[in-house]
Amino acid sequence: MNLGLDAPFIVDEVKEVIWSGVGDKSPGPDGFNPGFFKSYREILKDGVLRFVNEIYWNVKVRKDATTSFLALMPKKDNPQTLNEFRTICMIVSLYRIIANLLAKRLKEVMNGLIFKS
Repeated sequence: MNLGLDAPFIVDEVKEVIWSGVGDKSPGPDGFNPGFFKSYREILKDGVLRFVNEIYWNVKVRKDATTSFLALMPKKDNPQTLNEFRTICMIVSLYRIIANLLAKRLKEVMNGLIFKS
């Protein structure tokens, strides 16, 4: 489904991105993980679609939609240097959905130059 970069997002695209997320992943600062969006997809689908298209077309993202937290988790007892920590970035779920939608579209348009990571 190659819609190009200038087409509005459609329900099937959003659904595909949500379903590709691991359901039991740790929640972001908003408290939601992909499993929440999977479980309540019928209730949330119109609101999520409206949200991502509003951001896509207005190019303005509310500050609370892009909030993320960086946590340093020690790999061992009494860490002394930064490489003895594991970094974990907790991103707001809707922002993660938008980022994945854009990456998917870019990947389709760029035809293999951008790889899933």
